[in-house]
Amino acid sequence: MVTTTHDVSFVFIELGLVIVGLAVLARPASRWGFSAIPLYLLAGLAFGNGGLAPLKLSENFVRMGAEIGVLLLLFMLGLEYSGDELKKSLRAGLPAGVVDFVLNFTPGLICGLLLGWHRLAAILLGGVTYISSSGVDEVERAKNRSKSTVRSKVEHVFAVMKLKFGFVKLRFRGLKKNATQLFAVCALVNLYLARKKLLLLAPA
Repeated sequence: MVTTTHDVSFVFIELGLVIVGLAVLARPASRWGFSAIPLYLLAGLAFGNGGLAPLKLSENFVRMGAEIGVLLLLFMLGLEYSGDELKKSLRAGLPAGVVDFVLNFTPGLICGLLLGWHRLAAILLGGVTYISSSGVDEVERAKNRSKSTVRSKVEHVFAVMKLKFGFVKLRFRGLKKNATQLFAVCALVNLYLARKKLLLLAPA
């Protein structure tokens, strides 16, 4: 019983060190503006079998956690897409996916063969390069989605200003006249954007 408790404590200590190490790797990646996935892959090679300091105690736990993570990822994809949407997206993205696979898998495969690795090891290296590039693309897409939500709110105001009220260019001479026109258009834009709430407040 004492030995089992002792082993479990070492497993948690090792996992804690791994999590802290991953957080340390994510810090410079976030600071310099690139994805931390390649750094995670290098850390996995360093602490995997045959690496600098292989994880012996928490190896089974990490492997099980990775399998659970893959299952949860597939489950989330199933919740996000219906069958018809998945078919349409596969048909639309198949050519781009093939090109992405060829351009990202082939360099890793060739590099492994040039290094004199076994064919299976070279194929695995090609898979690593392909997955890492796809992970970087997904990180960039997530950043773009988070930025687009803020950008759309700002750009919507200017779209209303241009399309609804025709404020495309300056029409007067002098800063005061143009500023007065701009302020008036901004007030009209605010009224237009709040029109639904104002109509609800209006007496019947």
